[in-house]
Amino acid sequence: MNSLSIIFLFIFIFSNCCDSCKITIKLKSQTKAKFKIQILVPSVKQKSERLLFTGPEEKKLQIDGENCLSKKWIVRTWKPDSSSGWVIAKEESAFIDGMGWVRIIIGDDLRPQMKDRLSVFCSESPLCG
Repeated sequence: MNSLSIIFLFIFIFSNCCDSCKITIKLKSQTKAKFKIQILVPSVKQKSERLLFTGPEEKKLQIDGENCLSKKWIVRTWKPDSSSGWVIAKEESAFIDGMGWVRIIIGDDLRPQMKDRLSVFCSESPLCG
């Protein structure tokens, strides 16, 4: 294979892999409080269902799409409310992209925060840790 072919192969691979994201989100509750969490990714028109946590436990989500970095992701937590069912407890937004995994920890304050990540970019938010 000549050097020109290698260059075109590199350009082809780079152009096809760099606009997509494939991120496994590992959600970990460190609180005994009951809450729900939802991840919204507007750039790929994807949102998770509201996942219920009833104590310390872990759940996973998968986000796949093109150009995940074009709009901020939104991570919301809800807490029980006796009058209306559920109310938003905390909301964080950040630019997130990559092909890897991220662990989001939720503590007693119900604030989502990234603690570990591999091959995932996060910026412009306290969520990034």
